[in-house]
Amino acid sequence: MTYADGSWEAPDAFLEKLEIAYSEDEDAEMSQFGVTSDQYGTLTLASLIGASYDDPRWDALLSQMSEDETWNLVRRSGYLSQGISSIAMPQVTLKDGTAGISSTLTGGGVSCTAFPTEVLLASTFDTDLAETMGKLVGEDSLSSDVAVWYAPAANIHRCAYSGRNFEYYSEDPLISGRMCAAEVTGARSKGTVVTVKHFALNDQETNRIGGAMLADEQAIREIYLMPFELAVRDGGADGMMDAMSRIGPTWAGGHAGLLTQVLRDEWGFKGFVTTDQASFTTFNMCDIREGLGAGTDMWLNVTEFMWQLPEKERTATVMSQARQAAHRILYAYANSNAMNGVSSDARVVSTLPSWLPLWIAANVLLVLFLYVWHKLASLCFGKRTLWQTLRHKPKRGGLSGKKHPAPAHMG
Repeated sequence: MTYADGSWEAPDAFLEKLEIAYSEDEDAEMSQFGVTSDQYGTLTLASLIGASYDDPRWDALLSQMSEDETWNLVRRSGYLSQGISSIAMPQVTLKDGTAGISSTLTGGGVSCTAFPTEVLLASTFDTDLAETMGKLVGEDSLSSDVAVWYAPAANIHRCAYSGRNFEYYSEDPLISGRMCAAEVTGARSKGTVVTVKHFALNDQETNRIGGAMLADEQAIREIYLMPFELAVRDGGADGMMDAMSRIGPTWAGGHAGLLTQVLRDEWGFKGFVTTDQASFTTFNMCDIREGLGAGTDMWLNVTEFMWQLPEKERTATVMSQARQAAHRILYAYANSNAMNGVSSDARVVSTLPSWLPLWIAANVLLVLFLYVWHKLASLCFGKRTLWQTLRHKPKRGGLSGKKHPAPAHMG
């Protein structure tokens, strides 16, 4: 979309608001970590299956977790939330969609059904069919141990050339909302956590990181947010995924008006909000402090170095917000099929994944191979050809062109 025939220039005030912004609460107190409740004793996540979001035991459970456990749950839950031993939370697998649970995009390891795209599903105008598809995705969730589905997608076909239109239902908010709510209902009936995406106003695929999408509040509420609202109010969605783009100058994941005032205060949403892909420095604008302050709870990050904060920057404000984010994540996990078969007295033991020893061995062999190759190459270019080195034969002539006498045994 162009403005004023492409001649419009953003004012300085708008450009200034593109900067990351967050604030510290001067009255915030550092949360407790690694403390067992005198009243409730040692709790596990399974102890709170079915508990209300406001159950006081949540506060005791969150206090049992260490600061690092809390922080890592928030900052590093891309495709996998690591198990948490202090509360006996098993590891939770998250996979992409939207035409079924995808192994192609996220490293394989599962075998699930490929369904028609959402634009085709919406063309049927059949909400019963959409709910059935959601149930079937839920069955795949159970069989593959994938508890969180990065789907469905509910943005509006705002432009005919948007690169994600095949993943979005329609240009009409009511059709999109009804179909999405039905699909969410089906998946949730099997205990699958959904993350309806891309919240909100994702408008294009090319250069979508940080793009500023402009619309007035009435259009946003009546058109672009309606599918998400129906997914929450009618479908019971327990997860959302931020857009990479901005609403006006503010990143969607750092927009308190969207994530707190509308999603939670108005719609009554009790689940968690995850970012879209945030594993590379390309996504630095998805700032973790700005996002936590606005209402984003989880960073889709698979790397160790991203979203680490030095101890001095893990302030009382940041850690109280991280604790709140952990509450939302754990509430969704506790009421999902991730907890199937987990009892209140279960323990979580850290083990190496079955593929990790092979991966380590392969890396050791690669290093040894490169070392040997380096030594052979040094000999080749220094004194001998590679063939001569391997056969332990000396060179017949140097750079000067002189010939060396042949060894006696060669005649």
